[in-house]
Amino acid sequence: MYTAPHITRHKHILFGLLGAVCLLVGLYVYFVNVTVHNVVARRELEEQMVVIATTVSQLESEYITLKSEVTLDVAASRGFAQADVEQFVSRSAPRVTQR
Repeated sequence: MYTAPHITRHKHILFGLLGAVCLLVGLYVYFVNVTVHNVVARRELEEQMVVIATTVSQLESEYITLKSEVTLDVAASRGFAQADVEQFVSRSAPRVTQR
């Protein structure tokens, strides 16, 4: 059976266009799926950030409360003593190691 060359060429063009449309539809579905997953992941991360921020806030409050309870009397009762001579470290001091 004889087919005209222009019909064969039209079939190739048609299948090429259909393949391109299928590829584009597949890419569209893939990118929409990725976007939805990213939105869900972002919401979950935002919820975790709220929980972490609340925990940090509670820890800061606890730290401030405990810090205000430390006095010289408490330090002395635990064996700390006031230093007679204050010594500071400077970068220009020679390096000394302890044996």
